[in-house]
Amino acid sequence: MMTINESNMTIMVKNLGESIKFYKSIGLTLKNRWKNDYAMVESTGITIGLHPTNKKKLDSGSVSIGFMVDSLTEAMSMLEKNHITCRFEDG
Repeated sequence: MMTINESNMTIMVKNLGESIKFYKSIGLTLKNRWKNDYAMVESTGITIGLHPTNKKKLDSGSVSIGFMVDSLTEAMSMLEKNHITCRFEDG
């Protein structure tokens, strides 16, 4: 039987440096970076690959990343401090 030791989800990004900066600002750490070709950021239980693209239009499509936190109040404060807007939907 095959054993999977690690996995990741890759997101296409327009600016690798800015994307790394964003994920670090919310508490992930840079695991590895291969020049301007690819990078991986991680936190407990998740590794996210960041792959630069020249596509004119990027949208969320079917990609969703969830982060579980102990305190929504603390998380919202950290996002606000980093000038990251958050949108909630009823429903």
